[in-house]
Amino acid sequence: MGSNRTILIYPSIESIAEFKMLTNSYGPEYSQASGAVVSIVTRSGTNSFHGSAFYDGRNDALAAYSYFAKRNAGQGQPLNGKDKLRRNDWGYSVGGPIKRDKLFFFFNQEWNHEIRGFTQSACLATAAERAGDFSQAIGTLNGNPVMSCNEPQPTFPAGIASPGNSHILANVDPAGALLSQYYPLPNKPLDPTGGNNWSQSLPTFLKYRQENVRGDYNLTKRNTIMGRYTQDTWTNPSYNGNQYWGDSPFPVINGNWAQPSKMAIGRCTSTISDSLVNDAEFAYSNNRINITPGGTNPGLLNQLSAAIPSLYPQSLKTSAAGTPTVWGGLGNYGGNNIWSIAPWNNTLDIYTIRDDVSKIAGKHAFKIGAFLGYDGKNEDSGPASSERPSIGGFGDGSVVAKDKNYPGINGVRTGNTLANALVPNNPFYLGETSTNVRAQLRWRDYEFYAGDTWKIRSNVTLNLGARYSLLRNPVAANGLATNFIPGLYDPNKPSSDACNGLVHIPGKDPCDDANKNSALTLVLAE
Repeated sequence: MGSNRTILIYPSIESIAEFKMLTNSYGPEYSQASGAVVSIVTRSGTNSFHGSAFYDGRNDALAAYSYFAKRNAGQGQPLNGKDKLRRNDWGYSVGGPIKRDKLFFFFNQEWNHEIRGFTQSACLATAAERAGDFSQAIGTLNGNPVMSCNEPQPTFPAGIASPGNSHILANVDPAGALLSQYYPLPNKPLDPTGGNNWSQSLPTFLKYRQENVRGDYNLTKRNTIMGRYTQDTWTNPSYNGNQYWGDSPFPVINGNWAQPSKMAIGRCTSTISDSLVNDAEFAYSNNRINITPGGTNPGLLNQLSAAIPSLYPQSLKTSAAGTPTVWGGLGNYGGNNIWSIAPWNNTLDIYTIRDDVSKIAGKHAFKIGAFLGYDGKNEDSGPASSERPSIGGFGDGSVVAKDKNYPGINGVRTGNTLANALVPNNPFYLGETSTNVRAQLRWRDYEFYAGDTWKIRSNVTLNLGARYSLLRNPVAANGLATNFIPGLYDPNKPSSDACNGLVHIPGKDPCDDANKNSALTLVLAE
């Protein structure tokens, strides 16, 4: 059901005949695991028809408030602020003979739909602040006036300030205004105890479905064939509760996650004699992770891509669009980094062949076997944001001002993170990765084992075994893998030489495109 590294198929309870968990001292037939090993035997048909059906459900009407959701009670939110919970799990199974004593089948299906609310809270910029109006300070900090979220009240110089009020921008930068929309607007008064003006229980919808079919055929009294095919898929459209890496706790731009998986297996069991059995098996399994842009305003992704264009040409990009990365986001206004994993893709294909021979000889139970595996994985190396402009933040330290390396460029430092971003054409330090490389890895595993379970006496058993594993290093299918060797680095070469210090496959030039497109480290506007 898995790859010894992650779970590819989540077996339905109705399809499980038995399972065994080994936590230590397991035999040599088990490999590539340093922790527990879970072995599952799936159900098969018999000479009698059998079927089953089940349903299990949960509902927030029977659940108590969580600590954070309780604080939203009485605020006019859905369910009076309580986290929504709707869980419905149902399915059925049927199995029996196709030809008595000869051919059998088993089939089951399961669905699971779950809506679960996640309470998120933050301090966010008000609509007036996002429009460049910082005239209404709410208090002082260390004797200085502050805006909401304890950001300093900015004062703008003449020329960009609104006439008659130096705390209001005459015009805001379009890109900065779009970045502020990455966060929702406040939905409640500023909480003097928690410092938050936005809190919401956001429901996430998880949908799961699985089909499983198995057939067993008795060729002879000593030879049987088994075949099984399982497919499942789960989807989590945005909002996803920030449960997965690379996504946002805010609902505006959020990923739609989909993960379909499949597994097919064929096994031939031959009882060669009363004490000798051979099992030969072939299996194929795969997994896909597809993340697409979603959220309450998914169109903002394309708007940001257009307003803050990449420095490298679009032809080098893996994705057509992506948010820039802003480390630290808008400071106290929201706090989290601005980025988005979507769009993103991962594929995994696993092919395995194994053969196991068991022999009983007196007080000995011998086992020998071999395992061959071929695996292929294609995965985007980073989120979609990783190949877009990366800004170290909008604090004063990221504004290019009075820098001897850039004479004549003098940005505006206001002390307020959002205000810095909204100043028209304010210059910031940034960098960019040319391409979110899609790794194309292939590897092979070769393993052999032999073991003996020796029952020395009725209360003493000795387990002996050895396993040899040849786990080859992954290789790049396109031959563009590199490795940095310090001894190969030449400090006299220009910084634009992307392959300086790298060892790569002869005849391949993984750095050609990068050398043709040297990176900039400064942009004069968001």
